[in-house]
Amino acid sequence: MLNVVTTDTLAPLLLRLGLGAFFIFHGLDKVSLDHDWGFTWGDKLSEPPTPGFQVATAWGELAVGVLLAAGFFTRIAALAAVGLTIVLAAGALPMDVNATGQAIIKGEGLYNIALVGACAALMFLGSGTLGLDQAYRWWRKG
Repeated sequence: MLNVVTTDTLAPLLLRLGLGAFFIFHGLDKVSLDHDWGFTWGDKLSEPPTPGFQVATAWGELAVGVLLAAGFFTRIAALAAVGLTIVLAAGALPMDVNATGQAIIKGEGLYNIALVGACAALMFLGSGTLGLDQAYRWWRKG
């Protein structure tokens, strides 16, 4: 009984809320009025991304965060979160490719690996019993 509750309810709920908060926080920071609603959040970088990429990333992070937190289209939102994380970490933003020990100690890039792993786990788990995905399935069957 406890295993069913933790696997079907608590594990997906905690993952969804944690990842949702992460992406909402990052998205809200990027879509703030200070960054022209997402168009200029990366302009201070040495090689800023295009404005189209900046706005797509900003609003994408916010949308993914809201969907994950609510548990709506959870698997698709988790896949989109993996895509956003990989694109940003692997090539869209300039990174020091010669980073050695000190960068690894600081954890630069390591949180991206953890983020991708958590989102991948959520893709397999789904929203759980407390997500809007379940309410949608119930409504559709009825």
